[in-house]
Amino acid sequence: MSRARQSARECYPNPLGRIVLLDGEPVGWMVTAANEEEIWLVALIIEQEQRGKGVGSEVLQSLFAVSDRAGKPVRLSVRVNSPALRLYERLGFHRTGGDEQQHVMERIAIRGPKT
Repeated sequence: MSRARQSARECYPNPLGRIVLLDGEPVGWMVTAANEEEIWLVALIIEQEQRGKGVGSEVLQSLFAVSDRAGKPVRLSVRVNSPALRLYERLGFHRTGGDEQQHVMERIAIRGPKT
């Protein structure tokens, strides 16, 4: 197991990986980890030639549907110079912490679980 993979498993003990498909073809990968209080977007990787076409937004919207039904925020960490930062801000994430190299961001669930 690679060092990065081992580190991710230590930080996120129950990760869930998903291949991102576009017209039935794999174009990326998403890894999430959930606990009782939150859903972490561990990784979202979209192939370079598919970026800017709405694929990432669509994937995140499906994650938001899960988040909203569960009443849990989605949290992530992103480098401050990452082009993905603009996408996350546009989709409603706001900064909750971090430092000069990484932002910790959160998108609050819109509605809670049904009782």
